[in-house]
Amino acid sequence: MRIILKDDIPVYQPALRLSFVEKQKVNKHVEVGLEQRIIRASSSKYARPVVLVKKKNGDSRLCVDYRKLNWKLVKDRLPLLFIDDVLGARCKSVYNFGFEEWIFPCRRH
Repeated sequence: MRIILKDDIPVYQPALRLSFVEKQKVNKHVEVGLEQRIIRASSSKYARPVVLVKKKNGDSRLCVDYRKLNWKLVKDRLPLLFIDDVLGARCKSVYNFGFEEWIFPCRRH
C-alpha cells in the first residue's frame, strides 16, 4: 500500500499523557508487536500519539490517532462499495487478528 501526501511537511504530535497503568499496557502492546515483527522501531519525523481503546471483554487495544495525517492524504480515486450492496449481503464477517491496526505494510522512504 502506498500513501501519497499533499506535501512533505511532517505531521508531528507528542505523546499524550498516560497513567502508569496505561504506560505499562502500551509498553506490553509495543513489546508484542516488535516480537511478532508487526511493528519496528522508527526515527521518522512523523509521529502520532497512541491511544488505548477498551474492548468489550475489558482488554485494551492499542490504536494510533492518524486524524491529522489523514487530512494530508491525497484521496484515492478507486470507487468504494455501494452501501446497498454491503447492507444487502447474505453473510458478513468480522475478523480480529489481534493487531488489526497494523495489517497494511507501509513503504519505506
